[in-house]
Amino acid sequence: MSYQPLAQINFQGGINASAPKLSAASQNALSEDSWNAIVSGDGHTRGFSGLTSMGANTGSRKMLPVGNRFGGIKDNGGTQGTGNFFEDIGQSRWGIGSGFPHIEGTNVTGWTLSTLLQVSVKSSGTYAAPVQAGLSQPSAPDIGIIQTLGDVTGPVSAKIERRRPSTGARSLASPTSAVIVPSANRVRVTFPSASSGQTHWRVYFTFQGFGGVGIHYLAKYGALLDIPESTVSAGTVDSIARSLEFTFKDGDLVPLEASFDDYTPPAATHAIKLQNILALVGCYSDSVTDPTSTSTGTCIAVSKINNYESYIPTHLLFLPEQVVDVLARPVDDFGYIACENSIHAIQYVGYRGDELPPCTITTVLPDIGVQYPHNWCYFRGRLLLYTAEGNLLIMNEDGAFSGDFAAPIRKIIQSWSTADTIVGYDPKNDCIIIANGKRILTFNLSGESVWRQIWIPDFSVTGNVFACTTSKRRLYMTINNGGSYTAYSFDTNSLNAPMSFVSNWQDQPAGQLAGKDIYSMAISADTSVSTSMAVCLAKNLQKSVFRQIGVTSASANITDAESTFYSGMVGKKVIIFGTNINGGSTVYIRGIVSAFTNTGLITLTDLAGAPLSPSATLTDLLMFVGEYIAVASIAAAKHFGNFFPNVPECKSYQICVWTKGTGQTGNILGVDLVGNVYSSDRMR
Repeated sequence: MSYQPLAQINFQGGINASAPKLSAASQNALSEDSWNAIVSGDGHTRGFSGLTSMGANTGSRKMLPVGNRFGGIKDNGGTQGTGNFFEDIGQSRWGIGSGFPHIEGTNVTGWTLSTLLQVSVKSSGTYAAPVQAGLSQPSAPDIGIIQTLGDVTGPVSAKIERRRPSTGARSLASPTSAVIVPSANRVRVTFPSASSGQTHWRVYFTFQGFGGVGIHYLAKYGALLDIPESTVSAGTVDSIARSLEFTFKDGDLVPLEASFDDYTPPAATHAIKLQNILALVGCYSDSVTDPTSTSTGTCIAVSKINNYESYIPTHLLFLPEQVVDVLARPVDDFGYIACENSIHAIQYVGYRGDELPPCTITTVLPDIGVQYPHNWCYFRGRLLLYTAEGNLLIMNEDGAFSGDFAAPIRKIIQSWSTADTIVGYDPKNDCIIIANGKRILTFNLSGESVWRQIWIPDFSVTGNVFACTTSKRRLYMTINNGGSYTAYSFDTNSLNAPMSFVSNWQDQPAGQLAGKDIYSMAISADTSVSTSMAVCLAKNLQKSVFRQIGVTSASANITDAESTFYSGMVGKKVIIFGTNINGGSTVYIRGIVSAFTNTGLITLTDLAGAPLSPSATLTDLLMFVGEYIAVASIAAAKHFGNFFPNVPECKSYQICVWTKGTGQTGNILGVDLVGNVYSSDRMR
């Protein structure tokens, strides 16, 4: 019998799970059963290095960068953490929303977020306790005439302001005091109690003779413009506590007017820092009720330039619906606001007069939004959105949105709920990720634009993906394991990386009714270490790869959490991969299916016919099933592994290859098949 080349299968493409079986598109790509290889930023395929734990309870449902570190907002009891927490100039910290802000897992001392903006200032390396941003308007001061020689003559009145110079906070000036009429006297000013977070005061007087109708200008107290609260609290004039005395000529007053538009920040649920302003998003849930984390508002209040704590009531922008989340980098002129049914861009445009806010808003997507904060991310000035089950959109360089790039994985993600699906960006590999449960899909943005996928239980990580953020040139991901939220850095470990490369089903070109007897396979591998390679040959569209397999120590019964076993498996050969599955340092066990009980249970014998007896109890394992199973050792550097399956009557066939080594064990390049081809219409 003459042998002839049958096919060359290239394993360098990405996953294509959506193309129909036996189509030309599917045969030139990997199947959805290919795991744990990643395409790095230089375009090379290598083993995923694993996830490095940042420690127990270091993660959260809401993750975000804080300064140059990763952080987030932890839940407050049964209330989900939402909102924003960030560092700004002088490493001051600002927060709004609901929950407990943390930095790298450690709760920030003294902080519990609310819908009222809070700020904490750093001084001499230590942070002060957070205080409510903005300062409330004080009551009018009590003023009187001191019967000592001074410079004040004629009707005058006063106003006062609360101040916090460390953040620039300034209250609305008090109402005008009573008018007094000194005659070359000094003036007493008596202050009300200080408010929380206030550290200083300012005092304003009219020009002499203007009484209660003139403009109030800033007065000095000695050489001070900002008078410390400690000075006020210690002051007594004419036996009246909290009093200071002033004397001035009109020319001594500083030409700065008392505030008339520095209102406190309104309640909101989110905040965006743009250039030198702060936009509070989710204000005014209705006419009488402040917003909450579950009932956000539809307005955006924009702060005054260079003062995050002062707001002009008319400086508002409006959303068509309630806000879900916001994204922005503090150095940018723009940010994004997500609602459930729309996406908007907010842009800083600078001072436009007192009547208009220094920001504008533009609707980017009028009919598509996101349901949860973890359904979108911001990278390279672009957006990635998971808008609904199976619908993944990316913003292109021109600002338009496209979903074509996600077509190969549509079949995989079509049932992924928005509540359990996260998206993110990994700057190390220049790839985006979409993850659900124990499964992570990666898409490389530079060079080869291909999808690959990762199964996190293969790296000794238990739980489901929960949230992610990018910081310090890394992607950080929270895994939820029974309510314990652990943050991991992505692709940074040095764990052994089990990889599987599985072809899509191969067929003859259209119109050719031919069968194949496959006699030999030459598998090309490119590895950096000596390791093992396992191969499986399956035929005629029978399911060959199972992902959630369970084994029990000393039991021949094998379970499938996905319930995808079938009766036709009886008599087929099996290889199951798992750490120490067959004794110390073993990574696989082989057998034959001897019995099918139901879709979730089969029984195995070993290759000699005795009941299979694993040495460990394991779950979430990978299993190959086919007509031919083999294992070989391969040396470092490029290698051609030769296998001799002798599998007859293949109308269609699938090749499964598994290998394991260090995190840099690289790539299965392709398979060359040799055998015999003959006309047949029996094996479709």
